[in-house]
Amino acid sequence: MRRVTGPQIEMVRPVLNKWDPIGVSQYVADEYDAYIADVVSLLLDGRSRDEIAAYLYRLGTEQIGLSGDQDRCLAAADKLLALDLPTEEY
Repeated sequence: MRRVTGPQIEMVRPVLNKWDPIGVSQYVADEYDAYIADVVSLLLDGRSRDEIAAYLYRLGTEQIGLSGDQDRCLAAADKLLALDLPTEEY
């Protein structure tokens, strides 16, 4: 797995907080930080919208244990793909 940089974290965190399947991001800003490295890897590996949305859906349903919202996952995948992430690795 890649090492995630500060700028990458700062770019991905708000998108995951907007996705927010639990509904707690207004209270806990780092709730989804544990998933940032995986998301950055998916993006830098050139994964598709559907692959990223599927990852988010699995997080929400299998790891977090909620009912999934495919449209919300697709919208988050679109926002993530629109990011211009820095690619330097440290």
